[in-house]
Amino acid sequence: MGRGLGESVQDTQMCFTHPLSRVVALMKDLHVTTNLYPPFTIITVTGELDAANQHLVREAVETPLTRPDVLLLFDLTHLDFIDSSGMDVILDCYSRLDQAGRVAVCGLSTHQQRLFDLMGITGRIPTYPTLEDALTYGAEP
Repeated sequence: MGRGLGESVQDTQMCFTHPLSRVVALMKDLHVTTNLYPPFTIITVTGELDAANQHLVREAVETPLTRPDVLLLFDLTHLDFIDSSGMDVILDCYSRLDQAGRVAVCGLSTHQQRLFDLMGITGRIPTYPTLEDALTYGAEP
């Protein structure tokens, strides 16, 4: 007729094992590239930025942050996901550059733009719809 309690528990245990391994397999990689496009250093972040991999972005910005005249531009056009630790990387750069308008962000998705707005970041860090807009208008005084 129906399943016994033992079978139900066994199925439940399998359910917790197999879906978890699939989630790990579906996680997207993070790719970070750094390019000089005077006056900008463009940090292009692709994939998913979270607590597990935010150190890759921190490593990528470490050398540019030591230059006194650096203008960091985070291109998030191909970023599929960002959590609070990813947002923290951008805010740390902003803080380390003495909040002097030397950090900007472009290519935010609608969801990411909403996060930036809700966290009050939009008013502090310039955002541009596209990389082209940032390169055109971002260097203007």
